[in-house]
Amino acid sequence: MSSQETPRRPTIADVAREAGVATSTASVVFSGKAKVAPATRERVLAAAAELGYAGPDPRAASLRRGRSGIVAVVLEGHLRAAFLDPVTTAMMDGLTDGLADLSAGILLMRDEPGEGTAIADAPVDAVVLIGCSGRTRA
Repeated sequence: MSSQETPRRPTIADVAREAGVATSTASVVFSGKAKVAPATRERVLAAAAELGYAGPDPRAASLRRGRSGIVAVVLEGHLRAAFLDPVTTAMMDGLTDGLADLSAGILLMRDEPGEGTAIADAPVDAVVLIGCSGRTRA
């Protein structure tokens, strides 16, 4: 491997092979969707630690689900002005609280002339418009 190549990220299959379990078993340890014997869980987690596996790749999970887990919040004007407005701040607090419960993130965008396509092309699941003009096309 040359010094410019990045090492391959370990996969769940690598972890399963190292732990001596099926890939589906290793996957269940990380998802928590079913019970796994404590000894098996320990073996999988030890193998993951040894390989440097931090957990499922969020990009791969996003592709499988067909969702990004991101909500765009489009604000009019400069962001510093939006965060000085107590109403906008309260709305953003409510949004972030609600989205945290869904494990979703926020992408802040500005409502700028000619940037309508940026909103349309953003890899998001939903768009929230706060104080935007009629020219915004989402």
